[in-house]
Amino acid sequence: MRARIAICLLFAALGLTNAAWSSRTVGQWSAVYATDSAGANAALAAGIYTAFTVAILAVRLVGDLIMRRVAVRTFLQWSLLIAALGIATVIL
Repeated sequence: MRARIAICLLFAALGLTNAAWSSRTVGQWSAVYATDSAGANAALAAGIYTAFTVAILAVRLVGDLIMRRVAVRTFLQWSLLIAALGIATVIL
């Protein structure tokens, strides 16, 4: 039983580390990508970073409330769709 708990804690720690790492990476490199690769000016690059930060804050504040009202599967499907649209917007 202790081994199972240890494995669960290990995966939870890895998941949290990955979430923090990916969030921090996007935060650091979004403005660099916008200016160097996409040709945006500094003001637009700052706006992109701000929009990302506000989106993360909004999801963290209301994500649990939404999950209580809809099924987990529906929540994950909508999350995937919104993430895919965001990535497509950045790439295109």
